[in-house]
Amino acid sequence: MYKQHYKKLCIYTFGLSKDKVLSEDIVQTVFFNLWKNRKKIEISSSLSSYLFKACYNEFIDNYKKQQKNIDYLTEIRISAMDFFIDDSIEITNEHKVTLIKKAIETLPNKCKEVFIMIKIEGLKYKEVADNLKISIKTVEAHMSLALRKIKEQI
Repeated sequence: MYKQHYKKLCIYTFGLSKDKVLSEDIVQTVFFNLWKNRKKIEISSSLSSYLFKACYNEFIDNYKKQQKNIDYLTEIRISAMDFFIDDSIEITNEHKVTLIKKAIETLPNKCKEVFIMIKIEGLKYKEVADNLKISIKTVEAHMSLALRKIKEQI
């Protein structure tokens, strides 16, 4: 069974993931789970279609885990940037506050809108994305641009 289906499943999962190692890991996991649960699993359709569906589901689970890791890393990166900006804004230093306000005003409209919604209104990235009907990645790109331009000007 392994020899008969392994290569086809790897090609299929590679088409989903575009990562050879990941696709091999997914197929290995599917075969491992099939063996581990062999007494409980009842395959009502063909074995081949079961294996393809299992690989697809494993790919989706893996993708969701990766997204959580990416979201976590993004939050860490954003927190680090927030720390830098928050650290550089001292209330007693009016000159820096003025520079930052001017820098915010020079941002492109959408970029400024995203920055204000997140930093001033305290909205989450997902809330901003939903409100503006844009993707979270676009929100991240606007924030990254805003923070970079603000840093350049202060």
